[in-house]
Amino acid sequence: MTLSIAIQVQIHLPKLIAEQSCTLAFSRILDSEEILIAYNTSTTERRSDFVIVDSTIQKNGGTMKFLYGKEGSVTVEKHPYPGNPCLFVHIDLEPMQFVILQQTR
Repeated sequence: MTLSIAIQVQIHLPKLIAEQSCTLAFSRILDSEEILIAYNTSTTERRSDFVIVDSTIQKNGGTMKFLYGKEGSVTVEKHPYPGNPCLFVHIDLEPMQFVILQQTR
């Protein structure tokens, strides 16, 4: 017997048009440590976005500290809808600001 599973993934590239700026964010995971990178593509507007983090590594109420681009830390938060297991951090970015965050142990 052969079992086949189809997985559909949709990835949208950011549209770097002046009217359609975005926050470009991704993370790198090594063993059990997550590093988050985020960049505001707008040249004129501030952005305030919620970025999903890995829920198998991060914990609700944990923190991620800024390694580059900003001082301090942000709190890992749980989605307000009880059925949604996603965890996220809320990041405020100045125009063209680039930040790197690391989970705090």
